[in-house]
Amino acid sequence: MYLAYIRKSRYDRDYAELSIEETLKRHRALLESFAKSQGITIDATFEEVVSGESLAERQGFRHAMKHKFIS
Repeated sequence: MYLAYIRKSRYDRDYAELSIEETLKRHRALLESFAKSQGITIDATFEEVVSGESLAERQGFRHAMKHKFIS
């Protein structure tokens, strides 16, 4: 089982002209394209918008890490 974690930092300056939704959509498309090229199926996707330097501020990431994997 594979999962994708997509995060947009509030301080992301590379794509400042894009909306949050457009940035997350772009990130998702890149990950899905890569996964497809590798024959990988993404079973779960977690997204968040946060500029936390610590994992304590990244609830989506923590939730993803608690996700139960079945092999």
